[in-house]
Amino acid sequence: MKTLITSDWHLGAKRSAGTTPVTTVTLRERLNAEFKALLMSNLDKDVLIAGDLFDSFTVDTSVILDTFHTFAEWLDASAGSLFLQSGNHDANPRGAQVSSFHLLAGILTSRFPERVTVADTGFQVLKPGLAVISHVGNQDLLDMEVAKAVELDGHWIVCHANYENTFA
Repeated sequence: MKTLITSDWHLGAKRSAGTTPVTTVTLRERLNAEFKALLMSNLDKDVLIAGDLFDSFTVDTSVILDTFHTFAEWLDASAGSLFLQSGNHDANPRGAQVSSFHLLAGILTSRFPERVTVADTGFQVLKPGLAVISHVGNQDLLDMEVAKAVELDGHWIVCHANYENTFA
């Protein structure tokens, strides 16, 4: 089965510069509608969300619920698998706290255990021909994960990384 790869949806985005309450809601609704339309127009594919599904570590609970319903509708209508790859907005900078990404991932894997895979531990093979490197905390860790990935032949490798990021 072919795979649709998309990333950086930043659902639940809250922008303050140059916005009004109405435009903030409009942005959120438009992102949700476009996200749902993309998924529902790809019922014949697996889907990889390659990081930053949400705009921040925690988003409003209503955003999590909306996203869950969108994924559940797609999973009910499709025969495809859903792969959720963590990005830098999904990483856990707060010790033991659970991100919105991981909360949603836990709910989805509980409801669809055979069809939802969460990739949040660096290098991971998702299916034959497709592997990912999820966000890691610094350049040294990324280099280690890349070293693992380059030994794998015949796979596309999708990274969610800030390569040589001087801030990390």
